[in-house]
Amino acid sequence: MTEQQNAQQSELTIEDVPAARRFEARKGDDVVGRIDYELDGPRIEFPHTWTDPKHRGEGIAAQLVEAALAGAREAGLKVVPTCPYVRDYIAEHGEHQDLLAEG
Repeated sequence: MTEQQNAQQSELTIEDVPAARRFEARKGDDVVGRIDYELDGPRIEFPHTWTDPKHRGEGIAAQLVEAALAGAREAGLKVVPTCPYVRDYIAEHGEHQDLLAEG
């Protein structure tokens, strides 16, 4: 693999796509991961996280969760982590505990 191909593979962008109610991770034009969300007043629920099987093990899901949690914090939302990956991620990263919705 050339240096240029390596650089292209490592360029990951994450953006919120409100119309689709999800954050998408892209490498070039390809969606390689996503975290879906539902808004309910002052709460945001994350029911599902997905990573393209060809890109698993690259840390994409963790980067998606970080971006989604940062978005929730910035918007002043409390998080309902129904996705097991998101729930486990928050449990392992104590700096996000304050985002959890009560009840």
